[in-house]
Amino acid sequence: MLTSKLVFLNVSLDKTELLHQPAPNTQSPAPSIVIHDTPLANVEHFRTHKAGALPYMLSFILKIYWQDRIPKLEVLERAYSSGIECMLIKAQL
Repeated sequence: MLTSKLVFLNVSLDKTELLHQPAPNTQSPAPSIVIHDTPLANVEHFRTHKAGALPYMLSFILKIYWQDRIPKLEVLERAYSSGIECMLIKAQL
């Protein structure tokens, strides 16, 4: 069973992209990955979205709803998040 199903997350494979970064001074072809008959697109760089999806996922896990009108930064603080992605999100907000 997929991990995303265990925590009730829906993953949009149409929007999922693959960024291949070979080790320095090496060349290797980009891998071809297919999940549930959906091939992942190979890209040269990721498109980033301000604040990303992490606060949304944490809101779901913490049972915080949009009606609660809790800011994304507070969601991160309630989750005691300290990873690099959280620091980047905090810097963007």
